[in-house]
Amino acid sequence: MIIKNGIRNGYPFLESIRSMVDIADEFLISDGYSEDGTYDLLETASKKFPNIKLYRDPWSCSGYGEFIAVMTNKLKERAQCEWVYNLQADEIIHEGMLSKLKRLTDGSPSQFGSYAVTFLHFVGDFYHVETNPGYDTAVRLVPNVEKNYVADDGWTFRGELEPIGLIKSPPLFHFGWVFSKDNIFKRKNQAENIHREQESYQQDYEFCKEIEEKFDENPDMFLGWQRKMLSYRKIRKYVGDYPQAALRLLTRGNVSYEPDLEILDLAITPHVVSQN
Repeated sequence: MIIKNGIRNGYPFLESIRSMVDIADEFLISDGYSEDGTYDLLETASKKFPNIKLYRDPWSCSGYGEFIAVMTNKLKERAQCEWVYNLQADEIIHEGMLSKLKRLTDGSPSQFGSYAVTFLHFVGDFYHVETNPGYDTAVRLVPNVEKNYVADDGWTFRGELEPIGLIKSPPLFHFGWVFSKDNIFKRKNQAENIHREQESYQQDYEFCKEIEEKFDENPDMFLGWQRKMLSYRKIRKYVGDYPQAALRLLTRGNVSYEPDLEILDLAITPHVVSQN
């Protein structure tokens, strides 16, 4: 996991860590010199779970998100295990996935060279998901060899992956665009530092900057921008269960991410959902 200013960007990183840390022989985290208290919380998590290995690496924000892949691959170089799983800071694993991942990485012969997972992309709140996302599957579990690398903006692996197995259920829960006030900062930051060449982001920058400053005074400004941003997306109501690590989030609303260290004490109960 790589992260920078996770609190400010609305990434539920503590819940993300808690959802998977129990089955990881080592859980590697690289913080990009956060300035919002994220690193302090990561240090607390690393003291709670000795398998967390915490690093700090400076980020260089350039290109179409490629730096995310660059930093993730730098972290991957430090991994010592035979298999690596790329979990991003705004994703939470359902406990039904844990036994599957453990079984697939226990050293037994595998008929597949890597494994992809399916996704649920939540948008605007915890109760609506995209029906036409940019991706609905991605390779996330791969053998730890140099030729396998994280690509693009970190969403998938490339390399010597064939044949690719698909873990159909449960899906990976992506909550990166749930927290409304945090989304303003994130969109503005991406426009300024990552997607400079994209006209749509350039147009958003000044608008996002304005409503970020006036959000508390006039939240209706955000609603107009939110409708604009989501106008091209198709969404549906989500009906289903949630990861145990995400349940506390649902009770706290979706204006801003408010870290809760008590999540680190949550007892996660793995169970098998299906054999796919």
